[in-house]
Amino acid sequence: MEDFFSQADGISAPKVLKVKGSDGKIYKTIWKKEDVRQDCLVEQLFFVMNGILGGEHPLRTYKVVPLDNSSGIIEFCQGTTSLSVTILSILINNSSLISYSNLLCMFLYF
Repeated sequence: MEDFFSQADGISAPKVLKVKGSDGKIYKTIWKKEDVRQDCLVEQLFFVMNGILGGEHPLRTYKVVPLDNSSGIIEFCQGTTSLSVTILSILINNSSLISYSNLLCMFLYF
């Protein structure tokens, strides 16, 4: 485990920490001080859906480990962007679809 961490954006001010797994690999994790049990159930559902549907484009899942009812650890997904960044990118590239004042309101919402 590293001697320092960074703080991610969010209401609960989650901490981002790199840890070494039992396989010797380094994993980036998010430590949240909030209930992640529902997140864990949703990820398990996505995993099962991928198995049942078995399509070309499976849902990307990640590990969620609840520590208790008020904290947990979440696997950090490398090479991803947030939904708000993706939506804003689409809207900016298709600026004829929305006015800039509406775009600003949407940005502040996310």
